[in-house]
Amino acid sequence: MEGAGEVKNRLTTFNQKRYAENRLNVATLNLDDNTYAMVRSMANSTLSQQYISSLNIDEAVFEGLDKAKFKLFPITDENFSAFVLNKDVNEYLEFFRSNYGN
Repeated sequence: MEGAGEVKNRLTTFNQKRYAENRLNVATLNLDDNTYAMVRSMANSTLSQQYISSLNIDEAVFEGLDKAKFKLFPITDENFSAFVLNKDVNEYLEFFRSNYGN
């Protein structure tokens, strides 16, 4: 992903402004031809969903970027390990929707 460092910086700023008390951290992962920005240390699934909703309405994080190129989704550490092995975002999103209804 072009500008992965910039997205990481924007997410870090977003976290400091809106989620400082949650002590979230941002990391990037290069996997094949894709770069994933991961926000870690979510306390629970409710916070994960709230976080994604907040990102979707905050214009600063994706300003000047093609937001259609980004897929926002929560994933547990266990499911992330499986995701890294098969490297298929669409398959994971289908799994997520059928198991969690989003």
